[in-house]
Amino acid sequence: VAAAMTAAAAGGGGGSRRAGRWARVIAGLWLAGAVATWNTVFDARIDRGARDYVERQQAFIEGRGPAADMDAAMNAARADGVRAAWGWTALELAPGLLLAAAWRLRARRGTAAPPGASR
Repeated sequence: VAAAMTAAAAGGGGGSRRAGRWARVIAGLWLAGAVATWNTVFDARIDRGARDYVERQQAFIEGRGPAADMDAAMNAARADGVRAAWGWTALELAPGLLLAAAWRLRARRGTAAPPGASR
């Protein structure tokens, strides 16, 4: 997203340096938000997997179920975490990529302002 928005901001059409700087700032913040989203979702799924393992192991100790396998529980949590984290991150990045593509298209047509911005 950052590279696409930066390229779009610098892509001709008479865009000012200030607009290009703001585009880089926005893209950087958007990318930082996506990284934070990925880490938060992944961590939440790992935490859920660890809690599930502890509950299953406690049930085994109390004689209410089979022994819990930590490797299996955490491998499943990691796989679930990666899928969920990429899914939420993709949902967050999609609008930024669409905005960057629209901005670049407008820049090629001769208007450097992003869609919806005043000229």
